[in-house]
Amino acid sequence: MYRRLLRFLRPHSGRMLGAIGASALAALFDAYSFSLLIPFLNALFGMPSLLPVKSGWLTAFLNRTIGLLLDPTDKMGSLQVVIFLIVASVALKNFFVWLAGNLGAQLQEYVTRDVRDAVYSHLRGYAHHVVLTWKAPSMHGTTLSGYQVAISRKTSTGWTHWSYTRTGRTPSHTWTHTRAGAKYRVTVRARTNTGVYGPWMVRHYRTTLRH
Repeated sequence: MYRRLLRFLRPHSGRMLGAIGASALAALFDAYSFSLLIPFLNALFGMPSLLPVKSGWLTAFLNRTIGLLLDPTDKMGSLQVVIFLIVASVALKNFFVWLAGNLGAQLQEYVTRDVRDAVYSHLRGYAHHVVLTWKAPSMHGTTLSGYQVAISRKTSTGWTHWSYTRTGRTPSHTWTHTRAGAKYRVTVRARTNTGVYGPWMVRHYRTTLRH
C-alpha cells in the first residue's frame, strides 16, 4: 500500500526535499543559537576566555565560526557581537521553521488533491461511455433492420457478457458500462427485416478502452 502511495509523492519531490532541508537547517540554527549562550554568558560575567575551554568539538566549532569576531580584551564589544549572532541565528531558525511548515502544508494539500482525484477518476470509470462504430455490411438484396452487439469484459475469473439488439441502420452503439483500463471484446452482426442474422462482422479481442 505504501508503495502505491509513493507515486503520489514523486511529482512533488521538490517540495518534500525542500521541507526536509528547511527542517534540518532550522534545527541546525536552533542548536547554534544555544551554543552561542556560552560566549554570551562568559562575556556577560567577565570570564577570562569567551569560548569554552577543553570542550572538544564544541570549542573547535565555536572557534571556527565566531573566534575571529571576539576580542577577549573588549568584553562589551564581544558581547554585542554575540548578541547580534544570537538574534540572527534565531531569526534564521524561525525563517526555516516557517519555510518547512509552508512546504509541508503545500505537500500535504497537493498529495491529498492527487489522491482524491485518483479515487474520483476510478469511481467515474463506471460512468464513462464509448461509442462503438463499424462499417455497414452489404445486404445483397435484403433489407437491413438492425444489429446485435455483443460485448464481453475480461475479469479475474473469466468474461462478463452483455448483448444488445439495435433497430435502425446506424452502424454505431453507445455503451455506458465501461470501466477505465479493463479489457473488452466487441462483436457485431447485422439483422435483416425477416429476422435473419448475418455472420459476426467485427471482432476486437482484448481491446483496452481508455478515457
